[in-house]
Amino acid sequence: MDAETFKQRLLPLSRQLYWTAYRLTGERSEAEDLVQEVYARLWTLRDKLPPDMNDLPYCLRTMRNIFLNQPLHTIYTYRAGGIANESNRSEWEGKNYNGHTVEVGDIYVKDISGPDGKPDGVINEYDRDIVGKSDPKVYGGFNTDFRYKNFTLNAIFTYALGAKKISGYYETLTSSVGLSQASPDLADRWSTSNLNAVFPRVVSNSSGYNGYKPSDTDMVIQNANYLRLSTLTLAYSFDRALISKLHLSSLRLYATASNLFCLTPYKGFDPETGDYNYPPTKTFTLGLNVSF
Repeated sequence: MDAETFKQRLLPLSRQLYWTAYRLTGERSEAEDLVQEVYARLWTLRDKLPPDMNDLPYCLRTMRNIFLNQPLHTIYTYRAGGIANESNRSEWEGKNYNGHTVEVGDIYVKDISGPDGKPDGVINEYDRDIVGKSDPKVYGGFNTDFRYKNFTLNAIFTYALGAKKISGYYETLTSSVGLSQASPDLADRWSTSNLNAVFPRVVSNSSGYNGYKPSDTDMVIQNANYLRLSTLTLAYSFDRALISKLHLSSLRLYATASNLFCLTPYKGFDPETGDYNYPPTKTFTLGLNVSF
């Protein structure tokens, strides 16, 4: 394998290494030195590298969203400036969006930085930012226990606060490009009669159109707070005088329901498991505890 072929195969990895090192150190020279050092070390192993770079260890392929003094599960993307209108033309016109379409009715991205740490009129990697964290700030649970005569009612709640989540399902339903199923939220899309819309204009024919989608920005990153009724149990314990005739020491009839409801503003499948795991399902159980 010649040096040029080797360099091209490692190009995706080198870009991730560079941006990770630059975000950690803030020094371009140190980031470049790290990439060169990794090149030199991997060059000695070039004949052992897999043909497909996707076969590299997962940690080498996903060295992104790693920041000094920040938790691991950060969400790192562009910040949406809003929907382009005549009233805010000065905020979006005249910038280099690297091939993306930005016209009245489209999403525009904020220019927040550049090579010198200042906005430079070009939307690129420098303009990505930490917009949230997928881990909750607070999570836990509590339970209640009510008793009346022989009846008991027990409820167990779980909750989480402060997490943000990306829902691929919701992002698909809020795309205003092409013809497909859509979320009712997309009714609040830009038009000449709805200039203050949440979502961009509808583009039914996407040929030659390359506008920013809501999923390209922080526009549809969602609040994943929730309060879930995990378990609800209603039980009845029979009187000892009654069951003693049956030579029993206790007899308890109960009904349990799990995951009865979840209060959340999240619009994906589930605020706890996200869109990529099977969400908790409602289950109902009827049982009898018998002690002799």
